[in-house]
Amino acid sequence: MLFSIVFGAVQGADVANPTNQVVELISKLQTTMIMKGEASQEIYNEFAAWCTERAQELGAELKDGRADKKRSGVSDHSRQGNNEIEGCEDR
Repeated sequence: MLFSIVFGAVQGADVANPTNQVVELISKLQTTMIMKGEASQEIYNEFAAWCTERAQELGAELKDGRADKKRSGVSDHSRQGNNEIEGCEDR
């Protein structure tokens, strides 16, 4: 019986001990922050993958556009005649 009284008092002291409460709160906060960090990392990874894919698509479009421009014979200098007629110089 004496053991249960002493053990109960020690258990009660652990729960009521402010240091233990702070440690418990910090542990819960750590767990919460890790979970939020993992979720944020997943979102970032998806966005980074999208950005990489989009950059490759835009690069290909630019490359194709330049190739089309060369094939059609259009150049920046062909606009020069129109600008000179209007009195503007393209320089």
